[in-house]
Amino acid sequence: MLKTNMEKLLKRNEPLFAEEIEYAEKQGLIEEGAMTKRNSAERFKDAYIELSDKETEQTVSKGGADLVQQPVSYLKKNLNEFLYVESQWFELVDADAVVLEVDDVFRNYQALLGIKIQKKYGERLNQLLQEKFGFAKKDYSLMFDGGEGIWNFNFSLEALKDFNEERTISETLNLVYRFLFDLAQEVER
Repeated sequence: MLKTNMEKLLKRNEPLFAEEIEYAEKQGLIEEGAMTKRNSAERFKDAYIELSDKETEQTVSKGGADLVQQPVSYLKKNLNEFLYVESQWFELVDADAVVLEVDDVFRNYQALLGIKIQKKYGERLNQLLQEKFGFAKKDYSLMFDGGEGIWNFNFSLEALKDFNEERTISETLNLVYRFLFDLAQEVER
């Protein structure tokens, strides 16, 4: 899964970030010190980002540098909107597009996505989320979609250790990515 995706990424000779370099070195895919790491603030600069209306799903604006530099609290001030993000970095960890929003009822920050992991790993995923990452059962929902062959995974951003609503959207996306990267590594073990 992650290792196979990393091997494909390395064949494209793209510059990597700290997480990927550390992983590739541990897996023996590259020699230690062979790559220079990119600044994590650049991770989502090439991502496809849309801000959309929750009710109509019409695009309010297409993302850009200005949008991702807003604090994530923008979503709490604009409860009727959600952020949709597609990125090669989410694909690396077998996640499809990520949606960030604030729940209308509970007013908590949510990430909604699909994870391309086989159904047989469901018990392992639940165990990891609760034991390794400290999620309470109320912090997430995980349901397998047999038609698409993915896990629909929604979780509270507040369950992530370093989450803070004053972080920028870019920083929050990096936090979500780091969590998904760590989760993918744990599932692979």
